Amino acid sequence: MISGATGAMAVVAVSLVSLVSLYGVQYLFARIVLTGVFQILIGIFRHGPNVP
Repeated sequence: MISGATGAMAVVAVSLVSLVSLYGVQYLFARIVLTGVFQILIGIFRHGPNVP
């Protein structure tokens, strides 16, 4: 059974595979780095509870 964030990540993973085939692995690396930066900034500014 897939529920919650796992289901959402499955959709994101499928979209990443198609984008990597179009733009290459560099796109995937940049996306992972930017995601980490956003998570760090959300933690620093304590906006976690504001994210639905």
